[in-house]
Amino acid sequence: MESIWQEFKLIITEPPANSEHFKLIKDNLIPFVDKHSLSFWITNYRDSTRDCILFRVKGNEKQFKKVESFLDELKRINLIVRYDPPTPWSPRKDAEGRIAGLSTRVPRIYPVIPSFDPINFRIDYDFSNNRVIPVADSNLVERQEQLTALFESLGECSKAIYSHLKSKPNDKWIMSLFLHLIMNSMDYSGPDPPREESAIRKIPVF
Repeated sequence: MESIWQEFKLIITEPPANSEHFKLIKDNLIPFVDKHSLSFWITNYRDSTRDCILFRVKGNEKQFKKVESFLDELKRINLIVRYDPPTPWSPRKDAEGRIAGLSTRVPRIYPVIPSFDPINFRIDYDFSNNRVIPVADSNLVERQEQLTALFESLGECSKAIYSHLKSKPNDKWIMSLFLHLIMNSMDYSGPDPPREESAIRKIPVF
């Protein structure tokens, strides 16, 4: 059977209520994907207008039936309110869409950059003028492949982190240090400016 990606939207509570997702992910979602050897990616949305998890899973028709049975059980025991029917999702199309979308998002957030061409430019940071700048870069396919690969690695990263942590860190410095160590492990220099890590931290997600 061919494996494809599907996205399941899990509604955790009804707005304006919202709740932390750490325990649900650690105690339920991670053990499920681990048991069935599924590639996955979890994205959390939690504010006054929505409280949901986008649970993206790569599998086949038989495995998706197991996912739906698992989510039905979470609903039965009141760990989620409901889940929407799955929709197709592609890490490559997501990556391509996010990069293409910079053409409108960059000028909206940074009016000093009236236009941005993501096909021929990438984002960097100019410390001398303290602002985001476009830098010529025609390697669009490479950037798309890199973002796709990072998307596909997020499930394994999440699984490793949740397997080691007993609880969600409340100390924001701990997470800041962790992000530094992740970037350091990927050969980004820093954190002192004008090094790479400082530039990365100053660039918004867009």
